Amino acid sequence: MNNPHVRMAIFLAIPVIALAYFSGRPEIDMSTTAAIVAPAGGEDGFRLVATGDRDSDPGRLDCSLAAGEAPEGAPRPLRMAPGCMPANPHLAGARWWLDRPDGTVALAAADGRILAEFAAGDGAAFESYAPRYPLMTLLADD
Repeated sequence: MNNPHVRMAIFLAIPVIALAYFSGRPEIDMSTTAAIVAPAGGEDGFRLVATGDRDSDPGRLDCSLAAGEAPEGAPRPLRMAPGCMPANPHLAGARWWLDRPDGTVALAAADGRILAEFAAGDGAAFESYAPRYPLMTLLADD
């Protein structure tokens, strides 16, 4: 311990170790967060924005729809503005809004056929993944 370099290293290390020990460690935030919060009740309103089918109509659709109230786990009645049907004929038979356990949403016909499927979107409430075309986005009405 008579080596001056060892003493100097220990002398410099003590404040660094003390600072690291007393500065505290950041805590892990264990709070739960979610991008989309389920509403307390009532009807959920959305604006459906879609690009036209890539092979036919290159136009753009913008109309409103709403998912009604239903018991937990039951399909919710779907109301669509009349302008939605002509611009998006494959949704013409949509009657039900299905909330799935994995957070996805489906629009179903009266006979149970799935007409469109949506996943939680980045910056939007939901974005379609089926059918592939037209690309559809559901924006929450404020």
